[in-house]
Amino acid sequence: MDLRLLGLSPTAIWQQFDGDAIYKAASSPRLHTEVSILAPLRFLSFLLAVIVETALGQQTEGGFLSQDCHVAFSYPPEWEVVRDTLDPSDACRFSVRPLDWQQRLAAHDSVDLYTIWLQIAPRGVWNQVAQSPFQRSDSGWVVLGRHDIEQPAETVSGAGWTGLRGTAIQGCYRVEGEYVGICDQLTALVGTGDQSALIIGGPESEDIFNHILATIRFRL
Repeated sequence: MDLRLLGLSPTAIWQQFDGDAIYKAASSPRLHTEVSILAPLRFLSFLLAVIVETALGQQTEGGFLSQDCHVAFSYPPEWEVVRDTLDPSDACRFSVRPLDWQQRLAAHDSVDLYTIWLQIAPRGVWNQVAQSPFQRSDSGWVVLGRHDIEQPAETVSGAGWTGLRGTAIQGCYRVEGEYVGICDQLTALVGTGDQSALIIGGPESEDIFNHILATIRFRL
């Protein structure tokens, strides 16, 4: 591999690791044999670490695009987008989940903490509010959760869209349906004048939830 393609100077790297060894060898002839072997090994070990780190840094994001639903967003390469089968008649419902979601379920007693659900509707975002967990109260926007518990919500905006965002208090369930307690549920309703997306994320999905909001686009 040409190190210059990684933005590295082979001479500079070698000098960084070999300079100290050369000094020690010059001051102590007995070390000459050891240094001549150890210095290249240290260099190779460092080089391998650089190559691995660079390769990981070059992983590209996944890009989701639905021409039928007129929506697009990006997500990390270790996640995937699948059709949500909760309502088979709705072709614009999607789940974003980690590739190792089954292992994560097993690690969390069959409670899904990571999946993010999106439902795209051909209706303007502010007209869709009445069909969402958001409502306006005397104190401003709120998001409703379990037993209509109100939590504060805020207005948000992005590339060509506006909407609402809040964290609802909801019940958490195992995939088999057993109730296990209370969970925070990330919730957003965003969109344009003729299209909207309801986005709901598990309590451990905040980073990916935020990334989807930052990259979502409508009317493609």
